[in-house]
Amino acid sequence: VFYFAGVPLQIGSIIVVIIGTAEFIRLEKSMGLTPLVTWSYLIGLNCLLFGIYLWHGQYFALSMWVLLILSLAHFLIVFPQRNFNDLAATYFGALYVGGLFSYLIRLREFHPEGWNWVLLVFLLTWANDTGAYFIGRKFGKRSLAPRLSPKKSVEGFLGGLGLAVVTALGFGYYVSAENYLVWLLLGCLTAVVGAMGDLLESAFKRLAKLKDSGNLLPGHGGLLDRIDSLLLVAPTVYYFIQFMSLQVK
Repeated sequence: VFYFAGVPLQIGSIIVVIIGTAEFIRLEKSMGLTPLVTWSYLIGLNCLLFGIYLWHGQYFALSMWVLLILSLAHFLIVFPQRNFNDLAATYFGALYVGGLFSYLIRLREFHPEGWNWVLLVFLLTWANDTGAYFIGRKFGKRSLAPRLSPKKSVEGFLGGLGLAVVTALGFGYYVSAENYLVWLLLGCLTAVVGAMGDLLESAFKRLAKLKDSGNLLPGHGGLLDRIDSLLLVAPTVYYFIQFMSLQVK
């Protein structure tokens, strides 16, 4: 879908944001929160529709302002049935799923050589997860974050870091054959934020007292369980390549 982009990616991204938002709302409700569900969906989808596809974001600020005013009006109408935590949960869930996922679409649709950059995001995320899993299972002894995810180890994190760095250097050699220190830095950075994304999802599930975010993927859990690292890696790569002015030859 990302390779072909266009309409398939537009439809696919909308489906992902809807399912991801639904799973996050489920987590929030299990935490005892009652977000304004409709506004969570609308604000999350707005990050895609007005933020990316419609007029290339020309009216994104306006649409977000309209949604903010309407959602606040709704909050005032139902007060005190909803409290501040519920309002915060409404916005956070929308921006966490729709806002962060939109960076993958931004990379693909509106960045030169977008397919290569999206491929890099997936490769770095997969490399980090794969290295962490196998090294952690084989050599893991010291817990990385025992209060969040007891099975994740320092050794596993280093394994993921190492494979992410190798992947970044390999990609850098393929596309530019220069700036190796920059690609090394990108590999390290994505390994750190990828691990953060994984631990963040673990924190949400612990607060919700749930094992998985959903049951969409048998044996894997929900959609958010699969894209938790991607949600932080995508904007990291997006801003990194802009700041460093990286190009694909």
